[in-house]
Amino acid sequence: MSIRTDDLTHTGPDTGTLVNRCLSGDAKAWALLVERYARLVHAIALRHGLTATEVDDVGQEVFLALAQQLHTVADPERLPGWLATTTRRISWRTMQRRPYEEFS
Repeated sequence: MSIRTDDLTHTGPDTGTLVNRCLSGDAKAWALLVERYARLVHAIALRHGLTATEVDDVGQEVFLALAQQLHTVADPERLPGWLATTTRRISWRTMQRRPYEEFS
């Protein structure tokens, strides 16, 4: 799956600026970063056939992981790819936690 860059167009500060502001503790920058990429995370989790509650849980886990790992982001412009990969992995784990009979 590729990420369409036209789906990620935005106004306001670029991702690198937001990441730097987040790292310096700017809560507004964090809110903008989450708002900018929430649709991407939601769409990927939804494509995995998760319930609405599971999709919300995956979104929370993804952004928690981002908050914990933000200082390791070497190239902020690659953040959408990181978010997509992380969302897929967490979605897969969520599906694996389901009882077996749900898949029958």
